[in-house]
Amino acid sequence: MTDASPSRHATADTDAIAAAFVAARLAGRSLPGFPGAVPGDLAAGYLNQDAAITRWPDRVAGWKVGYIAPERRDSSGEDRLVGPIFEGAIWLDDSGKETLFPVFNGGFAAVEAEYVFRLGADAPDAKLSWTPDEAAGLVAALFIGIETAGSPLATINELGPTVVVSDFGNNAGLILGPEIPDWQQQAEVDLVCETFIDGVSVGRGGAASVPGGLLAALAFALGRCARRGHALKAGSLVTTGAATGIHDIRAGQVARIDFGRWGAIDCRAVAASANMNGRRRFLAGLGAATTVAIAPSALASSGGVLTATDVHVKDYPTVKAVEWLGQQLASETGGRLSIRQYPAGQLGRESEAIDMARFGAIDLTRVYTGALNNAFPLTRALCLPYVFDSTAHQRRAIDGAVGAEVLRGFERRGLIGLAIYDSGARCFYNTRRPLRVPADLHGLKLRVPPSDIFMRLIRDLGANPTPLAYGEVFSALQTHLIDGAENNIKSFHSSRQFEAARYWSQTQHSYAPDVLVMSKTRFDALAPADRERLRRLGAGSVAVMRELWDRTANQSREALLAAGVQMNEVDLPAFRRAAEPVLREYRADAAIEALYRGIRALA
Repeated sequence: MTDASPSRHATADTDAIAAAFVAARLAGRSLPGFPGAVPGDLAAGYLNQDAAITRWPDRVAGWKVGYIAPERRDSSGEDRLVGPIFEGAIWLDDSGKETLFPVFNGGFAAVEAEYVFRLGADAPDAKLSWTPDEAAGLVAALFIGIETAGSPLATINELGPTVVVSDFGNNAGLILGPEIPDWQQQAEVDLVCETFIDGVSVGRGGAASVPGGLLAALAFALGRCARRGHALKAGSLVTTGAATGIHDIRAGQVARIDFGRWGAIDCRAVAASANMNGRRRFLAGLGAATTVAIAPSALASSGGVLTATDVHVKDYPTVKAVEWLGQQLASETGGRLSIRQYPAGQLGRESEAIDMARFGAIDLTRVYTGALNNAFPLTRALCLPYVFDSTAHQRRAIDGAVGAEVLRGFERRGLIGLAIYDSGARCFYNTRRPLRVPADLHGLKLRVPPSDIFMRLIRDLGANPTPLAYGEVFSALQTHLIDGAENNIKSFHSSRQFEAARYWSQTQHSYAPDVLVMSKTRFDALAPADRERLRRLGAGSVAVMRELWDRTANQSREALLAAGVQMNEVDLPAFRRAAEPVLREYRADAAIEALYRGIRALA
């Protein structure tokens, strides 16, 4: 049975109801009551929802599933409901930091612990009913997450499921946390979680709390969406239901959901406003312009535009290398495949880009390996202090077996490694004084990337590490939030951080490179010949990047000296000795030790 002809259920003001909810959500304001006649059944509610979806300036990236208590079910007998999750309302959890999410003052807001499936294959359009076992065959991964339930209508839940369905299923967003590896091997009774609001426990539960189990919820979503003409596609996210309950929250409150060994997610509710949709609408435009984001399988046959991000400016060597890659790709495929670039951090921080690529929201990103250390452990070998003696030494290592092993490691967590771009020696710079020996760093607040290696190294050198996104460093130097940072000379120059930090010290404590990675979902959707082409062109882009780097690095140094930056040499043996404890700690890992030995053998 389908919903092909549900007009007999429609209320006279379906469009008016949809328009009222959409306008209130976009404006960040509440509604005093339901804007029309309350739907008499779920079918009429879904008509309202579909009308609102067509008005919303974003694409559907997934679906939430909610449970309907027996006493609140309509004549259809359905025990669950679905609502859309829009691409721009998905936040990727930045471990250890609070994710801010909007709530409607005067409306409804809550947080719900969720287990979230990501599909690895398209559901057939004609299949309208699913069993849990059949649904399992479509799953690519399972994640922890938080649904930010929310509506401009404060009484949405009291008015019942037909009203909940009318307003996007009472969904306002999804905070997506880490993946649960080997989820099929985990018993649902072992997937437990606890929700805290302002530090007080408000609910315990887990996967076993979801009626029928997680796959039953997914099976319902597959069937329900197919019967509405919304068969789910590869990459779609599906939340499975409130695992600890529905927990009301208001602006200013902090929620934490602890999923045990799978991690914890922290978030803070903030008052919604009309101007909160800026970057989210930009991402929506990206999704609309790039049809591969909704149907990656289309790439295999008809081609498309691949999106690429970088936090560096448009003339930076890595950006130019990817530009070359895109030009070659378009030339070799007759324009069937091409690359659209978003440099200068247009799509956010590197940590966000990594996750957006893993989850298929973007296709390619160039990322500094320090930002990858925690999620991709093999990259730690390339970031260890003083593991490389020079750029030439580093290139020998990353062009050989060591680099190949690190690139292969990305496939285990949803990415394809295409290239490793060396990026020169990283050195310290600051606003206060020349640094000649480790003791000169004592007491300084130094920005570090989100890497345990760099945080440990800075502490061992006597400074205070302050994790910040690359794009936030300049203002942090200007406002004295930090005293300094560390990076390569090209980045120091191109970011204009030298205007605030006037002391550069040649510590050469790291040669941590950059990596060009691609979404595995996107890569796997390509035809085999195109996959081979991308690997070949990715490797070829390294030479382009190096030629630009070698030509411009000295120009940056000369420009910095001309601008009055004070540069000094340091006591390198003293810095090497100070870094020894970090090396010993990470070399205790057998995989890191093997890579370390491979690197040192090429010195």
